[in-house]
Amino acid sequence: MVIDKAIRWSCLYRFFTLGVHTDPIDETLSCNFPTHLLPCAFPKGLSVTWRFGTFKGIPLHWDPLLVVFGLVWMWRHLQASGGSVFTLGWPVFLWVSVLVHELAHAQVALALRQSVTSISVHLLGGQVELEQDPATPHLEFWIAVAGPLSNLLLCLLLWGTWMVYPEVQAGLQPAFQLNLGLAVFNLLPGLPLDGGHVLRAALWTYTRDETRATRVAAQAGQVLAALVMLYGVTAGFRGNLLLMVVLVWTGGSMFRSARSQQEPLG
Repeated sequence: MVIDKAIRWSCLYRFFTLGVHTDPIDETLSCNFPTHLLPCAFPKGLSVTWRFGTFKGIPLHWDPLLVVFGLVWMWRHLQASGGSVFTLGWPVFLWVSVLVHELAHAQVALALRQSVTSISVHLLGGQVELEQDPATPHLEFWIAVAGPLSNLLLCLLLWGTWMVYPEVQAGLQPAFQLNLGLAVFNLLPGLPLDGGHVLRAALWTYTRDETRATRVAAQAGQVLAALVMLYGVTAGFRGNLLLMVVLVWTGGSMFRSARSQQEPLG
């Protein structure tokens, strides 16, 4: 219970302080590729990450809150039913899946000769920072779509494994569902999600008007963010306060990010 309360108050603190923070915000794109603030990007004053290695010379960072989340998860499942190895290892599956997602963004960006400055993994996702925004819709599309495609490839790998070894299906299925969920969520058509960048790239190509494409994708992102927050509130009414905090926090961050990309356009 102590650990459970600690993570709830930590999430509440980050959500409400993020909401009133007035300092400039890093222009990064999360669970997804970079250009602006995403669900898991924080103002400079609140973002606390540790460096754990490099990828092709790019620094890799992770949020210490991941450790707290992992301990809470294991504690609750040990209390409930003892927990299988696969159940207790779910936080590790999450961390690895998000890291693979971000590395895919970075790898494609590098292949397209874009400069990547850092890669981070946070509690609810990750972010890759580019030195500058993609200059063409072609670049934006391929960098954005790389993350969800990596999760779908992991799904295919997991499915193929349990086809060959049926006895491991029960253990691998949670990881399969996790990666499928990451892919589907990130492909929703609204900024700052990957799907929002795919939508903007498509509209940019069709209309040849980057400003108009950005405005439409940002408006779609604000609608999606509101729906995420609304679902979080309903979860709170059902008694799941932790899920409520996570979804309201995520939706609020998504909404601010989408709005920040629309405001300069007038």
